[in-house]
Amino acid sequence: ERDSLLATCSNFPDHLSRTVKKILWHEIGHSMGYGHSSNPRNVMYRQTVTRFAVERDISKIISQRWWRNIPLCGGGSYRYSFESGDTYTRFDLFVLPPGVNAADISSGKDRIYIDCGKSNTTRYSGSCNVAKGATIYVFNTSSYTALRLSGEIILLQEPPWPNMDWDGAAFQYDDAQLRKYWDLFH
Repeated sequence: ERDSLLATCSNFPDHLSRTVKKILWHEIGHSMGYGHSSNPRNVMYRQTVTRFAVERDISKIISQRWWRNIPLCGGGSYRYSFESGDTYTRFDLFVLPPGVNAADISSGKDRIYIDCGKSNTTRYSGSCNVAKGATIYVFNTSSYTALRLSGEIILLQEPPWPNMDWDGAAFQYDDAQLRKYWDLFH
């Protein structure tokens, strides 16, 4: 299931290219003699916020009186919309905090994010600020028909963009070392 989640969380090239640009620029800095910066806002800091996915398109078929749990890719503010494939098959949609068992939701035994869902609907759009590990729970309320569910999930905030100037304090070589390498290859 983890590979399936990674696949669904990595299908939007615009944000992929921004992430790749940050990583590539960081690695070019290493090739030019820069180590890791102590400044968390600099491109040479030891880690950066990456986001390979902003949105996911959802297309699921859910059997009658059955539920489906859709993991969110991370924490933060999400916007989402879902609709039934017809005007007769209704569903319940709730956003679950991390660690909540979806099976317990269908029996009314666990908690949900308040004001982040709706019961007995054919279409729902909403937004919710969630912790990492949250999921969207969808229950097909029909006793007779499978639910053809389609939807979209959008993570709203953009990761911070680092200072793309290489941090001079992180440069690892002195003039003597550089002269030695220059003489070696020249």
